[in-house]
Amino acid sequence: MYPLEHYRNRNTFSISLVEFFWGLGMPVLIESTFLQLFLRHYQASFFIIGLLPLFFNIGIPIMSLGSAYLTSTIERKRGLVIIVHVLAAIPIFTFGLIFYFFPIGNYAIPLFLFIYAVFSCGIGLTLPVWQNYLVKIFTERDTLRALSIMNITQSLTKLACSFILFKIIDTLSITKGSAGLVFLSTGIVLIIGSFFFAISVESTDSVKQNKTKFLSFNQFFKLFGQSLGNHNFVLFLFNEAGYFAIVNIISFYAAYAEEICRIDPAVVSGLFITAGFSGGIIIQFVIGYLNLFSLKNKYIIEKLLSLLGIICLICLTATWSFLLASFLLGAGRAIRLLCYPLAIKKIFKAHDATPYFAFTPLFILPVSAGLPMLTGKLLDLFTHYGRMSYQILFLVMGIIVLISLTMVTNINFGEPNNINKENERL
Repeated sequence: MYPLEHYRNRNTFSISLVEFFWGLGMPVLIESTFLQLFLRHYQASFFIIGLLPLFFNIGIPIMSLGSAYLTSTIERKRGLVIIVHVLAAIPIFTFGLIFYFFPIGNYAIPLFLFIYAVFSCGIGLTLPVWQNYLVKIFTERDTLRALSIMNITQSLTKLACSFILFKIIDTLSITKGSAGLVFLSTGIVLIIGSFFFAISVESTDSVKQNKTKFLSFNQFFKLFGQSLGNHNFVLFLFNEAGYFAIVNIISFYAAYAEEICRIDPAVVSGLFITAGFSGGIIIQFVIGYLNLFSLKNKYIIEKLLSLLGIICLICLTATWSFLLASFLLGAGRAIRLLCYPLAIKKIFKAHDATPYFAFTPLFILPVSAGLPMLTGKLLDLFTHYGRMSYQILFLVMGIIVLISLTMVTNINFGEPNNINKENERL
């Protein structure tokens, strides 16, 4: 039997291959400028657009809690990871099939909202199992480098997808046929990619003596309550509010660019995503693969890059300024996605952290779900103010990011003060 170090290259290849395929689908579905344009094409209101992140941010914590409870006692999770990924992909494939081949008329928006809600629940089932699996199949020393390779791979395929979307919108515009083909293809690549987890190998170490087993609801929810007694975890929740403020901006700034600043729709749906993922690729190589800076400093850099992006959106309206803002916001978002699994692992120091990956989105639910819904409603009400309504939105989100910056500086990740020692340990 070999230790985890023996399989690091194989496991890195496995998770990166999965993200190669999932990266092709993510620009269509999550924090997507394409979805904003698709929904506006069918006369959806800003409130409807705000429902997408609302569905996502409600479906994830609710389904994650059930997923964590049912799977936290299962030591081997490779099969589960494959199953939940496939289940999450099936709704998108189904919508693409229906939308492309069948006339649905005025039911396009209601059907899409229903499918997206189901998809969001599927992601909720997936996340805690997947996140725990990622930090479990690598040693702590190998985790950041492996995750950076995985995320860079995902970002590169997202970049490729953004060029494809740009070409589709520029050539065909948004039509029933082009949109249906996009959703159908997305569902197919997500399903195919899910099966590459089969290449990975789980820990062959001896049975862990500190493995926590949840034998009853009482024990599970006792742990749920105890997590709020962890001072670092509470600070981390406030830190997470800044991330969801950025997600909220990304959910609406494409409509702002096209309708208020008159940026070409093809540029919005394609090149904005390209700029965002380019920022993500560069920053993940620097702070992930090269493993520069401590975990806390990585989070501080995330906030500073995000604030610079927000300033660009508030003060400037040129195409280049939107591309720069996309680059900065994409870089900041990439840092959080890279560091989040390791941060949870470090805060709770648990062999199986599946429950804690479920608790976090549930605790942050008022912010993650409330922000997009409130923003969409306010933009509908104050749309006659034009650019000013968006500037106020970006300013408020910037204040939330600034508050989250002060919180993350007080979190203790159990790191030594000497950054070089930290890099050696990881």
